[in-house]
Amino acid sequence: MTSGSNDISLDEKKDNQKHLNKKLNIFFLCFIIAAVMWLMIKLSGSYTHNIVFSVSYKGIQKNKILIPSSDTLLIASIQSSGYNIIYNRLLHKNYQIQLDLNQYPSRLNGRYFEIYIETQVLANKLQPFFRPGEKLVSIYPSSLNLKLEKAFTKKVPVKVNVDITYKKQYNVYSHTYLEPDSVVVTGNKKMIDAIKFVETEKRELKDLSENTLLLLKLLNPVNSYTMRYSSNQVKMYIPVAQYTEEFVDIPLTFDSVPADYQLIAYPDKVRCYFFVSVPDLSKIAVDSFKAGFNEAELFHSKHNIAKVILKKVPSFANVQRIEPDNIEYLIRKK
Repeated sequence: MTSGSNDISLDEKKDNQKHLNKKLNIFFLCFIIAAVMWLMIKLSGSYTHNIVFSVSYKGIQKNKILIPSSDTLLIASIQSSGYNIIYNRLLHKNYQIQLDLNQYPSRLNGRYFEIYIETQVLANKLQPFFRPGEKLVSIYPSSLNLKLEKAFTKKVPVKVNVDITYKKQYNVYSHTYLEPDSVVVTGNKKMIDAIKFVETEKRELKDLSENTLLLLKLLNPVNSYTMRYSSNQVKMYIPVAQYTEEFVDIPLTFDSVPADYQLIAYPDKVRCYFFVSVPDLSKIAVDSFKAGFNEAELFHSKHNIAKVILKKVPSFANVQRIEPDNIEYLIRKK
């Protein structure tokens, strides 16, 4: 009897738990529906939010430059639904307009040419950026204030900021080429006097094993309105070749020993090891190298051992070592 009553009690507990779970599920479903409806009602309401526009300019005369304090931003206050606000936030749209300064009058004020652009007249240019139902409320600032001054120019070299590592047994062949290797910079006098070079964007190349052409942007420390370059990018050509280690046996030669003296070296040859590119292998010749001593020091030395120096090496050979690099010698009168 006891066992049977326990079984009935367990069944009742299971049924009660099922009913409770069902009620909780219904409660959460109703809560979610209510929350969604509340959110939809809120999003359908009208709100005011701000959009920041970036303003760029064209039509700047070559002999003038825009000073850094000129206005390049405006803020548009928009009346919009919550749906559109969320849409704009998720879209991350690029809000940018360009104005042609040739369309606006300028006046001379001291050494500056001033231009004032009433922002309310720009409403038509801003309208294409808005979604249906959005209304432009106001624009800040009320006017864009621009100042232009006399431009100065200066030609400066381009400094490459490229970090290159080569695959094993590969390296640059001859040298890299840069086009152009210098640019004309236009800016105000203070900027032009201070600038010494223009740097490229940073690039990193790993395990390079073939000829490579890069297009590198030139970095502008301010912006293209206050400092202009004759070119905004450069081409960098990196010729790459495979290298191998070779050697030649070079006879020692002495050019400045007095005529009545004889210099004898033991041995009279050295072996020079060097890296050379595969395309230059055919250029290797013993007479392209020249080795000897610093003979002027030999007559004052207390030792009969001198360090070997290379007096002539072809440009395509990257010398690694000389064996032996110290050689015994004897000086005697003829």
